[in-house]
Amino acid sequence: MSLPGALEEIRSTASMEDYLLSVPSSQRLFLIYTLRCNFACSHCLVSSSPSRREKMDLDFARHVIDASTAAGIRVIYLTGGEVFLYYQELLQLVQHVADRGAASVVETNGSWATSRTTTLCKLRQLQDRGMSCLALSLDRYHLEFGTLERCLGLIEMAREVDMPCRVLVVASPDQVTDKQIAAALDERSIPFFYETVLTLGRGEELGEHSGILQRKRCDSVGVTVLPDGDVVSCAGAYNGYRALRELPLYAGNATGTAARELFERERRNPIARAIDERGHGSLLALLPPALRERVADDDPRQSLCGFCHKLLGSRDVVEQLRTALASHAN
Repeated sequence: MSLPGALEEIRSTASMEDYLLSVPSSQRLFLIYTLRCNFACSHCLVSSSPSRREKMDLDFARHVIDASTAAGIRVIYLTGGEVFLYYQELLQLVQHVADRGAASVVETNGSWATSRTTTLCKLRQLQDRGMSCLALSLDRYHLEFGTLERCLGLIEMAREVDMPCRVLVVASPDQVTDKQIAAALDERSIPFFYETVLTLGRGEELGEHSGILQRKRCDSVGVTVLPDGDVVSCAGAYNGYRALRELPLYAGNATGTAARELFERERRNPIARAIDERGHGSLLALLPPALRERVADDDPRQSLCGFCHKLLGSRDVVEQLRTALASHAN
C-alpha cells in the first residue's frame, strides 16, 4: 500500500533490539494500570482522559505481576492512561517487578517533568527501585497538551542518570510537525520509533487518515491486562472501553485463582503467535477459498485492526484456523 509522504520520509532510528524490545512478544506483558490521564489525545486507543476513573487495585496489580512472571513473562510495561498520576503506587509496582526478576518499562507522556529538581528526583527514585526503561510518547497528538521542550528536557535528564529512554512518535497527518519532532530528536542523537496509529478507541475518529496511516503488519501483539482484570493477546483486542471478548484474542479474567494458568495459556495462543510471527497473510493462506474470499479486503484504506476484527469475528474462520494451526503444530 502507498504510505503518505511523512511515513516515506521519516524512518525509525531506534532498532528493535533497543530498550528491551528484543524480548519476544510472548514474554512481554502490558499492564494497563489506569485509564485516567491528564491528556485526551485524539489517537488514544484506550480513550483515556481526565474524566476516566478506572484504575487497577494495587494488590491486584501485584497479583498480576506474580502470576505473569511465574508464567515466563520477562518484561512488564506499566502503562495507562498516565501512571505517574499514581506515583507512589508506581514506585511500589516497579519494585515488585524487580523483586520478581523481571524488567519494567514505564510508559508516560512526560507531563510530570515540571522542573529539573522534580524530574531528576523521580528518575533516581524509580532507578533505585529497579526500573529498566522509561518510554516517552512524543508526537503531534501529545503536543496538543504538552510541549516539545519539556519532553526533550526529560530525555536529556534520563540520559544524565543513565536511564534508558524509549521514544515513540506516532505518525499523524500533520507532516510538518512530524518532521519537526524527528529533526529535534535527530539533532540530539536521540533514537526514536516512528509508528503508525492504531484505529481503536478515540483513534477511530481520525477519519480517512486512520486507515491510511496503519501498515499491513501488526506489531502490537503482547499479553495485555486491563484495569478490570480482563486479559487479551493484543492491544487491538481492546477498544476504548472494553475487551473484545468475542475474539479469540480474549483469554479470560485474571481475578480468579488460576491467573498463572491463564497467562501460560495466553502466551501459547496459536492465533496470536501466528499473527505476530508471520502476519495476517499467513492466516488467510490457511483458509479454503470460500472463507478467504469472504474475509479478504484489498481496500488500502482498511485499517489492520478493522480487518483483524472482521477476520477473527467469524466463528467459521476461527474454527478453521484453530484446526489448521493445530495440524501444523503436530
